Amino acid sequence: MARGLDQNDRSVRNWLVEQMRVLSYDTADDADRLYARARMLGLDRTDLVVRRILVQKMRLLAARMGERRPSDADLAAFYADHRNEYQAPDRVTFWHVFLASSVHGGSTRSDADARLTRLRRQADRPEDAVCHGDSFSVPPRVVAQSPLQVEKLFGAQLATTVQRAETRTWIGPVPSPYGMHLVWIEAREPGTPPPFEAVRERVLERWQDEDRTRRAADLLRDLERRYPLRVESAAWREGRAS
Repeated sequence: MARGLDQNDRSVRNWLVEQMRVLSYDTADDADRLYARARMLGLDRTDLVVRRILVQKMRLLAARMGERRPSDADLAAFYADHRNEYQAPDRVTFWHVFLASSVHGGSTRSDADARLTRLRRQADRPEDAVCHGDSFSVPPRVVAQSPLQVEKLFGAQLATTVQRAETRTWIGPVPSPYGMHLVWIEAREPGTPPPFEAVRERVLERWQDEDRTRRAADLLRDLERRYPLRVESAAWREGRAS
């Protein structure tokens, strides 16, 4: 209000006029007079809707005050400080032998254990071993998939297992919503941060968001120094005291 943000705001004015029409006996009274009477009654200071409108305007003002575009050097330095947060997820390539619960029923687990024992004893190549599994909607060789992609295909437990288990050996049985899987992890590819230019726009958006947040916090600290805070809620004061 000290900045006059309420003076020429059509939303504030229209809301106060409508509130005065509710309170006034003369609903056909002139809008200017109704607005003036609302201000005389202090509705512009106490009405919750008006307060929220002005708070939002102050937030927008805080976001714009001192707004600047970072230099290339500033943006590159910001990316260097946060580059690991832009890193692509690790990816894994693996083979799986599937035993469908719809086929094996109650013996799915025991059949999977027996199949795993044979695979380890015979040391079959993965591409040969998968020929003895049941049909599945996902190909027997899953190539360079992220944990989230694996989870979407097989469920959370298998996704977690293939991220942690030993490579180039048969492991399992690992359950999925569809049955049991025997898994041979072929390789893992660690994710690496992308080049700065590839994510420049994302970095700029984040820099601007953090800069707006900082400037809004600075404005609030300035307002706290210049204006005393009076809490009228007794319940709030009692809660603070306890």
